[in-house]
Amino acid sequence: MSFRPFSQKKWLPMAVLLAFAIFIGCSGWDWETVTGEPDPQLNVFGLISTDTSIGSFVVVHKTLGLSGSDQNQAGFDTVWYGSTYQLYPRYESKYLVKNATVLITDGTTSWRFVPRLYQGVRDPWSDYYYSESDMTYIDSTGT
Repeated sequence: MSFRPFSQKKWLPMAVLLAFAIFIGCSGWDWETVTGEPDPQLNVFGLISTDTSIGSFVVVHKTLGLSGSDQNQAGFDTVWYGSTYQLYPRYESKYLVKNATVLITDGTTSWRFVPRLYQGVRDPWSDYYYSESDMTYIDSTGT
């Protein structure tokens, strides 16, 4: 069995060329200066499935400005603990688009999408943390 010795002359130019290509390709990453508040936009993502084993859904939310928080205080929960009442703030996401009408049509047939519910009611945990289910609409026709 004979082994060929490693030839530095053969691989060195290729390694230098590869390093140069990586350096040139990655050198264009700069920060972008934002000069004002962007216009609010509505973001809609939908997965429409013709397979009955995979449900169709649409997610609706809006963009926010660069300043400010991403949550609103929606009220307080009053909890009796020990011998006193304690107040816990409830928050809701500002990304949420409430009461959106989601209707998909092909010109002749329309499919209405309704908010996803948790055991027949609104998701009970959505007041305590950011919940995708508040922005997800599912097909109400079952087709």
